[in-house]
Amino acid sequence: MRRRTLRVGIYALSLAVALVTVATFFHEQIAGGFGLSPSAAGLFVSLGFLGGGIAGGCGVVLAVTGLFLRAGPVRERSCRIAPSLVILCAVTFIFILLLVAHFRGAESPPPLRPGETITM
Repeated sequence: MRRRTLRVGIYALSLAVALVTVATFFHEQIAGGFGLSPSAAGLFVSLGFLGGGIAGGCGVVLAVTGLFLRAGPVRERSCRIAPSLVILCAVTFIFILLLVAHFRGAESPPPLRPGETITM
């Protein structure tokens, strides 16, 4: 097992999850901060998903390659994988937490006051 290749693959997977998280949940704030038009904000989301897909695909290929290759030099054996796994788990946990919060906090229209009507 080549630990450095595996670690780089895990970092690429972490980057992919982070890009998809930003493109999914924070695109309105980023578009507002940079003053992007609605079409540019849509392009930002598309590029976030594209970048996440590319980074995720490369991460999977690198991680699988690192698992199946024989161990390299002695100095590579001292490479630590646990910190990169912790980062991947943390980023994935944040994504799942935001996803659950999004579905639980579905916005409902405020209740009508007495005498108020709905205009369509």
